[in-house]
Amino acid sequence: MIAAAAAVTCATSAVADSTAARCDIHPSGSDQASKMIPCTFSQRQGYITITREDGVTHDLSPVGDTPGNFRDQDGRAVYRQSGLDAEGLIFRFPDESVYVYWSTAALNPPDSDEDNWTAAFTTADYDATTRLRLPHWMTDDDETPLVE
Repeated sequence: MIAAAAAVTCATSAVADSTAARCDIHPSGSDQASKMIPCTFSQRQGYITITREDGVTHDLSPVGDTPGNFRDQDGRAVYRQSGLDAEGLIFRFPDESVYVYWSTAALNPPDSDEDNWTAAFTTADYDATTRLRLPHWMTDDDETPLVE
């Protein structure tokens, strides 16, 4: 009975905390994401696994006593950075940065523009012609533009 309880305790202590997340992938040195994809973030005893929907998996092992320093499965240095506060984590790899967001809402946009208050405005319902007055130095006679 004691052996069975010990086996159950050991099995449950090895279970990782895991959550669905959103990963924004930034090429190294870029402040623009090249893609936004679903991913799964798992953490167990300091070890982290990020499994991306595009088939890439990052297995990170902690290095030393300094928090945020890791090595990936290929032995490359990876650094966890702050900057997203409670919204997620940033991981800096040699060739890209992975922004892990806890909210996946951006992965599921509204089905129609009526449900999306950020949808682009349209001029289909009215004439939105704008006439601009050019400064005198851009015209040859205060009426005819010098540039087109």
